[in-house]
Amino acid sequence: MKKKPAIILTGLAGFMAVSLSLSGCGKNEATKAAAESEETEKEGNGEIIEASEEGEEEKTEQPEPVEEEPVPQVVILLPGNPEDRRWKTDAEIMQTELEEAGHSSEVFYAEGDADTQVSQLREAALAETTSAIIVAPQDPYSLSEALSEASDAKIPVFDYDELIMDTPDISYFVTFDGRETGHLMAERIIADNSLTIPEENEVPEPKTIEYLMGDSAGTNDLFVLNGLLERLQEYYDAGVLTSLSYGDTYSRAAVVKDQRSLADKGFVKVIRELYQGNGPDILCTRGETLTKAGASLQPHETGAALPGAEAGESGGYLIAEDSHASVIQEIASGRVRAAVFKDNRKLAQKCAETVITCLKDEDLEVSNYEEYDNGVKVIKAVTCEAEIIDKDNYQVLIDDGFFEEDDIRSH
Repeated sequence: MKKKPAIILTGLAGFMAVSLSLSGCGKNEATKAAAESEETEKEGNGEIIEASEEGEEEKTEQPEPVEEEPVPQVVILLPGNPEDRRWKTDAEIMQTELEEAGHSSEVFYAEGDADTQVSQLREAALAETTSAIIVAPQDPYSLSEALSEASDAKIPVFDYDELIMDTPDISYFVTFDGRETGHLMAERIIADNSLTIPEENEVPEPKTIEYLMGDSAGTNDLFVLNGLLERLQEYYDAGVLTSLSYGDTYSRAAVVKDQRSLADKGFVKVIRELYQGNGPDILCTRGETLTKAGASLQPHETGAALPGAEAGESGGYLIAEDSHASVIQEIASGRVRAAVFKDNRKLAQKCAETVITCLKDEDLEVSNYEEYDNGVKVIKAVTCEAEIIDKDNYQVLIDDGFFEEDDIRSH
């Protein structure tokens, strides 16, 4: 009888110990522990201690909560909008390639607004989860300050499609080789127009050539025109080619893309003032609007038709540095002789592969170390090649799924 009070006190202490040891558990576990304590209280002092140890053992087995690490993310900044077929395709290909390599990604569209893209770039630079940034510039001259913020955050930036100017904060430039594209166009012009350097004392019969190369703010246009003139310069020097507009410099060749301004500032003005009822023998264009304008020049619109024009056709030789659906329509109809085709699907894949390789810290094959000087730094470039499309082979664009048949049906 003297031991009974001691048993009761010890049991109470054991019950309290079990209860305290389980204070972080759920309600059902605490109830169960209390029941077990009552059972062991009846069985003696030693059993009570065992129950308490068992409760402590259950406590140590509970997993510690683990904070989730933020997932590194590649941010993709594009200039168009989600409905734009070209940029939508690029985004889908990049994201698929990155995902297969184990990287998450998110796409933001500038919707045609340079300030929007600057804000998007700054937000990406500030985000702790950003592992790399891909940016196709809306305005290649507006991003230098935002890019410096990305550089401060040690985030690699991959310039996509068009060269970003006035900044050292670009890791790599992924693009089509503009100068080689110009060379490709020039070789086709030489072959199709049978251009040859005359023998000594031979008087050449010169052909006229003009360039309608788009907005001078576009850096890609500059590389293409430089490539053209580089390859054609010997024909200028030999008197085989001449440009009445003196379009051998970019400032003279560049015109606005807005078709409403063409009558005052573009090719139509060149036709009226310089060619006096005739057009140039050879016309090079860049961009859908300018190509269609050049292809559709008719006497009732301008007072001058290109040489050899028939009903509904432009005559002369027109080559385009563009593979928009409407340009391919002009090729199918015969109003444009050839166009440069740049498969943006291959370029998007190349860009994603470049990012993946760099994030793995593996060696990257660089195509060009010298050409792409943005005014501050020569950017290392990874390039894709273009190809020529004409009336004989444009069907390949349908066969490989780049266009639907209805997209390029001649109108």
